[in-house]
Amino acid sequence: MMTVKPLTRDVCRKYLEGLIFGSSSFPNPEIPGKKIGLMGIELEVFPYKISNGKIKGVKCEGDKDNLRNILIKVSEEFGGNAIYEDEEKENHLLKKIEFPNGDNFQFEPGCQIEICINPCKNLSELESRIIFLQSLLLKITSEYGIHFAQHGTNPWFGTEEIGLQIPKQRYLNLQNYLDKISPFGRKMMRLTGSLQVNLDLGRDEETRIKRIVTANLLSPIATAIFSNSPITAGKKNGFKSFRSYIWQQLDPKRTGLLPLEGVIKSWKKEEVVEAYLNFSLNAPLIYVQKKPEISLASEYTFNYWLDHPIHNHVPDITDFDNHLSLLFPEVRLRKYLEIRSVDAPPKEWQMIPVYFYTGLLYNNSHLDKTLDLLIPKQRIIEKLLVESASGFKNDNLYLLAKEIMQLAIEAFSGLPPNFKYENQVEIMISFYKKYTSKRRCFADDSIQLFNKNNKLTY
Repeated sequence: MMTVKPLTRDVCRKYLEGLIFGSSSFPNPEIPGKKIGLMGIELEVFPYKISNGKIKGVKCEGDKDNLRNILIKVSEEFGGNAIYEDEEKENHLLKKIEFPNGDNFQFEPGCQIEICINPCKNLSELESRIIFLQSLLLKITSEYGIHFAQHGTNPWFGTEEIGLQIPKQRYLNLQNYLDKISPFGRKMMRLTGSLQVNLDLGRDEETRIKRIVTANLLSPIATAIFSNSPITAGKKNGFKSFRSYIWQQLDPKRTGLLPLEGVIKSWKKEEVVEAYLNFSLNAPLIYVQKKPEISLASEYTFNYWLDHPIHNHVPDITDFDNHLSLLFPEVRLRKYLEIRSVDAPPKEWQMIPVYFYTGLLYNNSHLDKTLDLLIPKQRIIEKLLVESASGFKNDNLYLLAKEIMQLAIEAFSGLPPNFKYENQVEIMISFYKKYTSKRRCFADDSIQLFNKNNKLTY
């Protein structure tokens, strides 16, 4: 019988080092003259119906024509395959609807549909793949009258109106844990929608460190530029990105920016790993994976569990990996960057955040320029993140966002033509002229529409 070595802090450190600085799961394709990374996105959308001019909610489960069954039916016509959490259970829960290329639909706790696009080698491929999945949602709109909106928070319904629609044990445990802290956990789970940009870490150690630092320092700027959640439960909420405000109230031990002081001083991978290790181990546990029905509700940290069995269980590496998936920093580190700072944008502008991040992180010369601009601001980045939920209310944040957006356009323009097209650069410039340069964001459009009609309808 093989003896399993106990999990230790050093084992966790080595695991993280391999995760962040080992072989990337986003391998860089060979592009003549340039080395550009792959990219994927995860976009959350809100389903709704319109009846007699009024917005009505949509249930994920329930009667025969619930959204889950409709989405499965339409997806199967185009090669989608429904995969369930536990095939042995009679009432098994849907895990995802996966297509042959790995792209998939998933459901979030408040019935948000998450559109997940696997790594793509260029922006044309990425756009065509998300348009394909959105065309299936348009088919649902045409045949069943269910529409899909893109906002940072659900503009029509409150937490209790929506309810916990996906009763997975993971979600039940997360809700129980967050309920012990504040009411914002339920708001996050049921009301929020984001565009998560997943990017390659890079080939070499230096590039990976630079991208990790830059992505973190860009968080408040991106939040402000792409703010799109000023309306919640049919009322103005007082923010431009209420989604960001919700996340900032959630749990400071598992959210926010990574501590970068040591990394910026040394630029060594050991500092990156140690910073993420400390962040991970000091975050409270939510549940024991082998006994998911046992909710811990913040009694212990993972660091505590390394030395003290919980309910007669000692942790192994799968427990640590599960714990990592329940951390929600602005930039989550896997074998790639998960950038989580952006509200779900309007459909016509949904690729702009991808252009923004690929330009600044994939253009090496402009990556350095971005760092030169942001590192002197590092001490106030936490404060700017708080301010970013109010869009461009802060003068310093607005001026910095203008400068960064101009740099992003220049950086994006410099990427090779087999990665992006000129019309995409033109779209980015149009966005800047309409929004950032005029101290506006998507939220201002929603507020203007709401003030005119006292409601958001489309």
